[in-house]
Order: sequence, then C-alpha cells, then structure tokens
Amino acid sequence: MLQTKIALHPQQYMPKSVLLADLETALNMKVQERKELSCKELYRYFAARITKIWHEQLATESGWKDKIDVMLAQQEQTKNTKVCPKCKKLFKSSKRICDNIGCKEKLHVIVHEEQHTSKPKNEMQSGYVKISCQQQLEQLSTISTAVMTEEIRKHQHIPHFHPKPPPMLVVADPIMCNPNSFETLLNVLRTIGSRCGIKRYGGVYREWVTVYMDGLPYYIVINLISNTLYCTICDCGFFPPETFTKHCCDKHPDQHPQQIQEFDWVVLRIGPGHYEMNMKKSFVELNWEVFFDELAKCMGFKSPTALKYAKGCHDNHKTWDFLNIARDSIADELVRPYVLKCMASHKVPTVEDYIGTYICQEVKNPNYQYMFEQITYLQAIFNYRGGIRRNNADFMLCGKQEFSHIFFARNHPKYQLIDVMDSYYRSLYPEIVKKST
Repeated sequence: MLQTKIALHPQQYMPKSVLLADLETALNMKVQERKELSCKELYRYFAARITKIWHEQLATESGWKDKIDVMLAQQEQTKNTKVCPKCKKLFKSSKRICDNIGCKEKLHVIVHEEQHTSKPKNEMQSGYVKISCQQQLEQLSTISTAVMTEEIRKHQHIPHFHPKPPPMLVVADPIMCNPNSFETLLNVLRTIGSRCGIKRYGGVYREWVTVYMDGLPYYIVINLISNTLYCTICDCGFFPPETFTKHCCDKHPDQHPQQIQEFDWVVLRIGPGHYEMNMKKSFVELNWEVFFDELAKCMGFKSPTALKYAKGCHDNHKTWDFLNIARDSIADELVRPYVLKCMASHKVPTVEDYIGTYICQEVKNPNYQYMFEQITYLQAIFNYRGGIRRNNADFMLCGKQEFSHIFFARNHPKYQLIDVMDSYYRSLYPEIVKKST
C-alpha cells in the first residue's frame, strides 16, 4: 500500500512555504493539453447536435422545417384561430358567427362555454387511479434505472481507470461536530489520523492519508496544515504557532524541540461533489436573468418562492436536469442557422466548418457569441462530471480548468483559493500518487 511508504510522505515533496512563482508554474502545467481535450469534447458534442438537426429537417414548399417549426405553427394557429364544431371550418379568433351556408353557428358562444365548462366532481375524480406502495416502488425503480442508464451513456466514451478488483470501502463512525471552525477541524483531523493508523498518533503502518473536504473545511484546513506545530517531546500539537513558542519557553527552556507541522501527513483534496455543485450554482446565477429564469418557468417553477428555490440550486438533481436541457436546447438553436445555410447551398454541414468558419469568421451577433461561450462552460461542467464518474483525472482537470474563469470573474474567493491550491498541490505529487488519488 502506497500510504505505508515513507518516501511518499508529503513532507518529502511539500515545501514549508508557497512562493508566487511556484503557483504560476503549477497553474501553467499541462494547460495546452487540457485545452485541446476540452476542444475535442466540444467538437464531439457539436458534431452530434449538427447531425441531429440536419436529419430533422423536412423539405416543404416554403423551405426547410423541423418538428419545432410544426409545433410552433400549431400553437400559433390554436392561439389565433378557432374551428366551427359543426362544419369544422377554420376561422380567425375574432370571428363570431360561422359564415358557412346552412351552419351559422355562434362561435363566440362556443368559446365562452369551453372556457367556463367544468367537469362534474365524480367525473374529475374518475381520472385518478389508486396504486399500492409496491407499485410506487416499482415505478420509482424503473425511473431511477432509466436515469442511471442515460447518465452512464453520456459518459461512456470517456476512458475509465476504475481499479480491479474494486477497493473495499469501510464506513467509520461519524465525528459529531460541525467542521466549520479551527477547533472542530483540529479534532476532525486528529480523529482521522488516529482511526487511519497514522504513526504520529500511535498507528503502526500508515505514513500519510488522503483527506477529502468540502469548500469551507478545505479553506480552513489549508491554514491549519501550515500553522499547527507539533512538539516531538510532549507529542502534542499547538495552534496558532505562537502557542508553540510559548509552550517551548515554559516547558522546555533548555531544549530546542524540532519544529514540525502536525498535519504534514495530510494529502488534502477538494470533495468533487461539492465542487461540482458550486460550479452549477455559479453558472445558474451568472445566466439567471439571461435565460435561466425563463427555463425555470417553463419547467413549472412559477411563484417567486419556487424561482428562488431554482436559482439557489437547492435540488442538485433538478439543477442537473436544467443544465442538460439548457445545453441541448441552446446548442440546437445555435447550429440550426448554420445547418439551413449549408442545406441551401447543397453542402454537408460539419463541425469543423461550423466552429472554424461560421463561429470564428461569420457570426457577428454578440448574443449568439455569448450563448456559444456559455456552451463551453456547460461542457466544462459535463467534462468534470464525466471525469469523476469514470475516474479519469485528465477529463476532471480539463473541466475544472475551463470553468475556473467563472470562479475568478465572479465573487467566489474561497473557490478561487481552492482552485489555485488544488492545482499547486497536484503539481507537487509524485506520479504514482497522482495516479492513485
């Protein structure tokens, strides 16, 4: 096991202090490779959407149409016209009497009756069917299976690095404290070290261990790792460093204990689930007034409270559904003008021509350019999620790198620091540790 090797202990490769030049070097590592991977995924996605839109077009007398055009035409027709129930003749919505000879039906009376007709109570209730608890569970199981199948299909093209056989997981007892302060996180780290068998806490085999944390704990623990000092004589830690100095003066005036960091055994990592949730929330807030509020209304979030709930991304699964719908629908609307242009000129549409020529040279509309840019950030979220699902660090880091622009453009100080420090720590890991974490 790697964690038993003292040669891979973090103190062997982690410096005592962080220099600005080192941060810049870490952030610039493999930038071009990840950019190329991100572009490759963007090309792959748009190629699929272009093919879909191309195959959906139907030739009509007035030009090319697809099912969206037909649906919109039907909605417009329903809104602006009405049909005589007797002779089935179509009239404008302002028409009051059917002018068909022998009919003369009063159209405005029919419309008024339709608007105010209510079904009897027993007839309305007859549409409800009682189902048993077992049937509900079976329906939920079917829906969950379909959702998981679709989720797996979306990321199936990404190479996976799942270990064989799968590692054994052990769920320990929870540490009953809120990890939101220096005091509680000191307790958390020491408990983890003791339970994992770290030698500093009396263990016999582990030299170091990887610890995953959400945003706020990660933000605090960065400070703890640097500033919690350990007295090798008394075998206890002190935070902040001033307490260690005072302890040495009071307890060991004639000795000079070695000054080491108590938590130098921690390989700190950001929890990917929490990081992804903040990516989604940041994207939704950025585009809320642009298009996301209208999308939420179309999805049934009508009241101010419901819209606030949608904007806050309180349900991670619904937010993921929103992002799926937004990505596919926006991409389809973006590529359709290009596909129609190619069909009019009898040319086969390709993703290389679409991005290389149409996007980069022909499109001048700032709204179009903005929506295309948002697709790149949506794709970054999908790349990050795909990398996590398939245990592929390249895809995960590629999505993280492409999306970091939004964290730095908006007010996200914690995740700005987390993004920089996570990149910095990864640049220092030995190759064998990078592959295992």
